[in-house]
Amino acid sequence: MEISDPYFHVLQAWDALPQENEVVDDYSLGSGKNLEETSEALINIFSGKAKGTTGLFKVLVSEFLGAERAPVEFTTEGNARRLMVGKKIQGEIVPVVGNGGKDIVVTNTEYWMGPDITVATATKGRVRAHGRVWDFDGRSAEICQIDWRGPR
Repeated sequence: MEISDPYFHVLQAWDALPQENEVVDDYSLGSGKNLEETSEALINIFSGKAKGTTGLFKVLVSEFLGAERAPVEFTTEGNARRLMVGKKIQGEIVPVVGNGGKDIVVTNTEYWMGPDITVATATKGRVRAHGRVWDFDGRSAEICQIDWRGPR
């Protein structure tokens, strides 16, 4: 049985996605046909082609320039969250501290990514790919749990 739902293939690989302070490579997402299906599913989600909550990425992505595979490293140190994708993406965000030294969190929203959003700032944000360089240092960021289940 062929399953073309991008969310099915991503959820199949969900257990293989990086945990905190873990480095993964292509093989963590499977191999052969499963790797290709998972890669295609992720491309459909992040290019805005998929439906459901993550289908709203199409609002954020004006031109999809392509995709490449690279090792992914996600780490946390204190309140900082870091993402490294090969040598092309370097990112770090930290929550914005509010009253009483607690992180500023907006709760019970209808924000497309998730109902509870921690306000954050990018302390490092560089992307070098497709002949372009983007610098997001000092820009606003959000921390939230994305609903990856797809259309209901």
